Amino acid sequence: MNSPVIELRNVSLAYGDHLILEDVDLRVEHGEFVAILGPNGGGKTTLLKIILGLLKPDKGQVLVFGQEPHKSYKRIGYVPQHRPDRDLFPITVLGVVLMGLGSRRLGFTFGRKEKKQAYLALEKVGMHKLAHSRINELSGGQKQRVLVARALVSEPELLIFDEPTASIDPQGKQCIYEFLANLGEEVTVLVVTHDLIVASSQISRIAVVNKRIIMGQDRNLTREMLDLLYGIHDYPCPMGNFIDGVSTLFEETEARKTAEQSKRDLN
Repeated sequence: MNSPVIELRNVSLAYGDHLILEDVDLRVEHGEFVAILGPNGGGKTTLLKIILGLLKPDKGQVLVFGQEPHKSYKRIGYVPQHRPDRDLFPITVLGVVLMGLGSRRLGFTFGRKEKKQAYLALEKVGMHKLAHSRINELSGGQKQRVLVARALVSEPELLIFDEPTASIDPQGKQCIYEFLANLGEEVTVLVVTHDLIVASSQISRIAVVNKRIIMGQDRNLTREMLDLLYGIHDYPCPMGNFIDGVSTLFEETEARKTAEQSKRDLN
């Protein structure tokens, strides 16, 4: 039996007297597309840094590809949250992707082989025709695809995304998540976000983190998960009604998808 790509056991971390994560257990298998939802300040970024090996927890065990995270960094592609101020740097789409190979050689002079790798990565994300365009000329969704290509160019086995749909319109967000779902089973994908739209995409499973974590068995958001996200509210409270409505909506959507798939299978 293969070991999981990511495994956290009883992980806790505090900044001074402020507990950020408490007894977190997380397991991501090969080829999965897992989304971790959480509010701002709920520990999402801290959890991501622990998985990347940038932070060491106060207690617990963290394994990536069966070993300590810092020993697996060459097998990981990381896509950080897009910052609009970086678009001011005058660089082409191809140049951005080639930066994903920068750690493999001294300087930033790339040969034919590296440029071919970059073009292939851009082709995977449907951006090869814009290889020589300036990055600041692209839409938010196009820029995000270029960042994915930059991560893919080093042929990672695990892709980790921090808020991949920040500054993207709702329709574009859905497109990005569906695109990530279609990357194929050869790449494991982990997305950390506060965006509920991810739950409507073709993810394998969903988790919710807000100091502690609830790991789902599928892509359904349960009432327990929503309570962890937003707190527990009585039904007379408008927020309580909202949470109950969202939970019901996801259950109905999943049931409809299952029924449609069964109908297609029969035909």
